[in-house]
Amino acid sequence: MAVPAKSLDLFPPRGPDENRDGMRSEGGSALLKSTPAAVAASGSHPAAATARELWLALHLPGLPFEALRAAGHVSEREYHGPLAVVESAGRQQVIACNAAALGLGVTAGMDINAAYALARRLRIHERQPEAERLLLERLAGWAGRFTPRVSLELPDAVLLEIKGSRRLFGGIAALAEQLAAGAREHGVTPWIALAPTSRAALWFARSGEKTSITTVRDLPGLLACLPLAVLRWPEPRVTLLASMGVHAVGDCLRLPRDGFARRVGPALLLELDQATGRLPDVRRDFRPQVRFSGMRDFDDEIGQGSWLLERLDSLLDDLAEFLEARQAGVQSLLLLLLHRDRPPTRQVFRFALLATQREHFVAVMSEQLSRIQLQAPARGAKLRSGPLLMNATLSKPFFFATNAHAPEQISRLLERLQARLGADSLYRLQAIDDHRPEHAWRKVASWQEGKTAEKKHSGRCRPLWLLADPQPLEHVGGWPVSGGPLEIRRGPERIEGGWWAGRDVARDYYVARTAAGVRLWIYRDRHVPHGWFLHGFFG
Repeated sequence: MAVPAKSLDLFPPRGPDENRDGMRSEGGSALLKSTPAAVAASGSHPAAATARELWLALHLPGLPFEALRAAGHVSEREYHGPLAVVESAGRQQVIACNAAALGLGVTAGMDINAAYALARRLRIHERQPEAERLLLERLAGWAGRFTPRVSLELPDAVLLEIKGSRRLFGGIAALAEQLAAGAREHGVTPWIALAPTSRAALWFARSGEKTSITTVRDLPGLLACLPLAVLRWPEPRVTLLASMGVHAVGDCLRLPRDGFARRVGPALLLELDQATGRLPDVRRDFRPQVRFSGMRDFDDEIGQGSWLLERLDSLLDDLAEFLEARQAGVQSLLLLLLHRDRPPTRQVFRFALLATQREHFVAVMSEQLSRIQLQAPARGAKLRSGPLLMNATLSKPFFFATNAHAPEQISRLLERLQARLGADSLYRLQAIDDHRPEHAWRKVASWQEGKTAEKKHSGRCRPLWLLADPQPLEHVGGWPVSGGPLEIRRGPERIEGGWWAGRDVARDYYVARTAAGVRLWIYRDRHVPHGWFLHGFFG
């Protein structure tokens, strides 16, 4: 049997022998050695050499302490010193440590007392699973710009299917470089690997080597040298296999399949088949949250609202990035200020225009936060967005053609007035489908779009100024009078309706003119006693 090709480096130096995918045709990593016997023992004979899928796995070995820094639990100075993360439940052991702690001999699985004996300046922090999940989901949401097929592998990996999009980003190597750079900007350092199956890519990434495999037939031989530790199988099963002299994936592939399923379990045999491409590995696509939600703990307690904005810098950066990845914006934000012994303080921010940029958030929030009176010092904050709205480019109205910034300036003015005067001080008028004039409109919040009334009947005449309540008019001989007899210029226009709401009206409306030339909108009630009323003025 032919020996499988070696794995390829994910980040090869560019050269004349590079193909269109940004990969070299030969050469590569010395991590994995081909094992022809493993191929024969696996019973896997893929019919096609070309993979239907290509999966990039981003494994985050430092996620426990990187999430602490992202959530604000660890300062930059503390982060670069010896740092270890422990589980709170049961006997405390180190589950992750940074490079400074590793340099002093601290390793994962070590008891806390032993770790302190090796590193006297070691800082210990409790693991924050929620912060890890939020950071992983934020990274997965950002990765959606490269491919629609993104899958989470909890607790510390993100998988991307890139076969259909690799050439859009300059090939596999260029795409991997962009992913690595973006992950570092998110505050995490990934181990990256590429394989035709998602599970194989994940196992290779956990091994810590930059491995790239593009054909299914090479998988069994190249997986063979991986230690069982990267599979994360249950400890009793790993112990059982070790007692049988099985320490690597290749050893598992050599075992009889029926015996392996009986003694170790069919679920683990299924994972082997999925990794080698014998059976499909169906994964659930990651669906990013439809609203932003973030939380930060402050290093010190804040007693004045004017100092809050600078503590929210990282949250606002995350919000802007969240919106950019989804090409969306928001018109409202909810800020919850957390106190030690009191319920959270709620602060709502409204935007007249669709807000997408950090500068826009700061301009509105600074007005309200500078005047907020805190009942108790704030020790943290949660920021949540309203519903996401598509950030579509709108055409400019004709009246703003000479000044493209006029609509934005007006909206910023409305936001500032609302922040200073209160949310109920400014409002828009929205048209409602109702024939009764006093019920054909309503007030809506200033940040909401008002519905433009459609002109369904060109002959209809309406005044801009309606009275809150129609005023009775005197009449002489059945004719309306207002400082003298009124001249009827147009009408009647009959309006009837409202019986379904218990406010039945039946009126004949007229446009009338006074002796001084003022145009009035009046009506005669068709109900007994058929009185005349003034309802509005024309300009």
